[in-house]
Amino acid sequence: MTMTTPRPRLRDKVLAATSSVTHVESLTEHLLRVRFDRPRDMVLTAGTHIAVRVDAGPALFGTWRRYTVSRLDETSIEIIAYLHGDGPGANTLGALQPGCTLSFRFSDPPITLPADVPAMIVADESAIGTVIALLDSAPRRATVILHALDAAAAVPLIAGPNIELVPIIDRADDHRRIIATLKRYPSIPLIVALGQRDTVRDVRRWARTSAPDALVHHRTYWAPGKTGLE
Repeated sequence: MTMTTPRPRLRDKVLAATSSVTHVESLTEHLLRVRFDRPRDMVLTAGTHIAVRVDAGPALFGTWRRYTVSRLDETSIEIIAYLHGDGPGANTLGALQPGCTLSFRFSDPPITLPADVPAMIVADESAIGTVIALLDSAPRRATVILHALDAAAAVPLIAGPNIELVPIIDRADDHRRIIATLKRYPSIPLIVALGQRDTVRDVRRWARTSAPDALVHHRTYWAPGKTGLE
């Protein structure tokens, strides 16, 4: 059984808030943590997808790009950005620094998982922010298959006492190794597939035949040759 989270109403996407970047930190070769001010009246939850545009500063770039709120508190919002390739998104965030002005608006609501069901999460670097939000949202047992170019470096970002991490170094045959890893778990009640389009497709296809009773959530954040995704 496959479920997708309902998309928000159009008017939820129209209004944008302006904010200032307060913190930029390189976590790995491909991952960047960015924090910016949270408007006082902003109702927001971790895991929400937002569209972000840099408006002023050396990283000026006028295109909206989608990211996940990984964590937030009363005064700040955090995203984990995946810098892939030499595209405008990666170049923009690579030049980001405190003091830059950005706008953001709602894009998609968070994935909501039942708190008492163990989760199998398949994700790559582009989904690290979503994985953090999911694991923070409720105490849960989870297995995370993390396929990434720098998987070992990303592991500490999502490690936890109830989490089994299965890092897979990204390479040409990673889809086959992901499916082979899934087969080691004979009973999976909840599957979350996040990240690259082909991987998400392969996991959903496997779940339909090998785990037909599992609840499946999925989000595609990027695809080879495509722009404008996370």
